[in-house]
Amino acid sequence: MEEVEHAFGTAVFILDHTVQRISAHEAIGKFDDVTQENFWRMWPQIKMWCDGLWEEIQEDRGAHSQPHDQDDHQETGDAG
Repeated sequence: MEEVEHAFGTAVFILDHTVQRISAHEAIGKFDDVTQENFWRMWPQIKMWCDGLWEEIQEDRGAHSQPHDQDDHQETGDAG
């Protein structure tokens, strides 16, 4: 599993690097037909998987932050 995690981390880093270097509009004119075809064919499945991972991480992070929020919202009584 460590190998899969490393490969995924590397892929995300490379994709981010690509996004920083070329716009989607520029990529249409510069990427060859094979690259465009592979992206077009593979992206829907990749996007669906990534959206699922994003949601899982977001839920997990939300669950970890909940207890801290509850401590901040304790009611205080009126003195009087």
